[in-house]
Amino acid sequence: MIKVKAIVGQLWEKALVLGGVLFVLLPTSPLNMPLTYTDSGVFHYMGWRILNGDIPYKDVWDHKPPIIFFIDALGLSIMDHPRWGIWIVELIFLFITFYLAYLTIKRFFGVYTALVSIAAGFFTLPLIIHGGNFTEEYAMLWYFLALWILGRKEQDKLAIYQWIIIGFLGGLAFFTKQTTIGLWIALVIYVTFVRFRNQQKLKWIKQVGAMISGAALVTGIILFYFAVNNSIKDFWDAAFLYNFVYSSAESNVMYRLRPILAGIKPLLTTGLFQLALLGFGMGLVNLKWGKKEKYDNRPLISVLFISFPIEIILVSVSGQYPVMYYMSLLPVLIMLASIVFNELFSILVSNNLPKKASVALVCSILVGFTWSTVYEYRNEVDSLSHIESTIVIDYIRQNTNPEDYIVGWGAESFLNYFSKRESSSKYVYQFPLYRAGYTNEERINEFLDGIIEKRPKLIIDNRRPSAPIFEFPVASPLIKEKIEKIKSEYALSITLSDNLGYWDIYERQVSPFTPCQ
Repeated sequence: MIKVKAIVGQLWEKALVLGGVLFVLLPTSPLNMPLTYTDSGVFHYMGWRILNGDIPYKDVWDHKPPIIFFIDALGLSIMDHPRWGIWIVELIFLFITFYLAYLTIKRFFGVYTALVSIAAGFFTLPLIIHGGNFTEEYAMLWYFLALWILGRKEQDKLAIYQWIIIGFLGGLAFFTKQTTIGLWIALVIYVTFVRFRNQQKLKWIKQVGAMISGAALVTGIILFYFAVNNSIKDFWDAAFLYNFVYSSAESNVMYRLRPILAGIKPLLTTGLFQLALLGFGMGLVNLKWGKKEKYDNRPLISVLFISFPIEIILVSVSGQYPVMYYMSLLPVLIMLASIVFNELFSILVSNNLPKKASVALVCSILVGFTWSTVYEYRNEVDSLSHIESTIVIDYIRQNTNPEDYIVGWGAESFLNYFSKRESSSKYVYQFPLYRAGYTNEERINEFLDGIIEKRPKLIIDNRRPSAPIFEFPVASPLIKEKIEKIKSEYALSITLSDNLGYWDIYERQVSPFTPCQ
């Protein structure tokens, strides 16, 4: 009987978490959002090319670490549909993520706190997920898996293999997106402080060494893959060198602060960021004056306390502030907010308030989160349902054959993916060719040579000022000659428009290119 009750309780918990995840992903489902664009479009295209036998960075250029590409390839492999397979993978990732978050918080603070804490995450995430299928979204799983392992036992009682697994998860986080490793940096700092304070250097070597070994294992697997495919140089060039240039473009301190100030705005809507700040302060109080016998979560609080400012620094490293970047903050915000909720419910218990009053308080908090999110959530559903570039994709399909190449000039990788037409160059989007400090004559010539040799049927320009068609920041007589040859081969066929802007479509004429000398 007890076993049955336990099973029913677990099913109820899982059903609740699944409901929350469906709430988050409803706006991004193929039923509401048939197309994806920008970064997600690149990941779709890369996943498609991987399944066709191509190698990331070598055959298709992008500057994200590789794990996201293989996640999308996995989604595409389980269902022959441009969106559903990847969306299902998203759902599975988020379900496991939030269920682990629930179990971790429940372990330290109880059911009520766990429910309200993950609810805060559910009502905040739709405001920053922005279409979904982003690196930060998947990296949350590695974060909560590591926390779940850390929360199962006192850290002194964790076996070496568990520290290796934690390090392995840190490696997965790094190769999902480099800036999602705040938890692991904080953990190393905490372990170092505790072990050296207690003069336990050997234990420090074992624990930190185990984490490094786990991370090294991930690194070794990835490097082996690229070594076998003769693409380590391409991997380094795109996923690291470009990002160094990208993030160091502006060193002004205020420029770095701008993402923080702009990015937390959606997090303020639900009050989660404010609660996290309060939890941060309360965590300090617990660490300084809390009774040891009352708080068996001191190590966890310590790690969260250290990781919070680190996460804020990491999320602002690039100097950019797309709203999805701030998903990196969500795990630590949820955990810090749980400290506040726990203290609130502790007050209720200490005052002997009836269970019904506690339930009522939980419900009122949830209603508060819901009310603050409703307007923004509705706007997000509406905006995502109006991604309307099907007119361009339909034109591509009607005027090209599957074996034809097309070029989306600017950042239009989703056109290649949804039309199932390959780009003539590994630079499926051309932003790196306009990036000062990274672009050079060799890269531009490689892109232009792809057009000349593979003769794409269409060149589609979305009139992006940051990537003007047939113009590059690096010029040479040979580049100019190649551009003139391309311009002479293509003529503006039609201009289409949708809610994303105007699309100038250039069609290749019949006459072949003459070779460049």
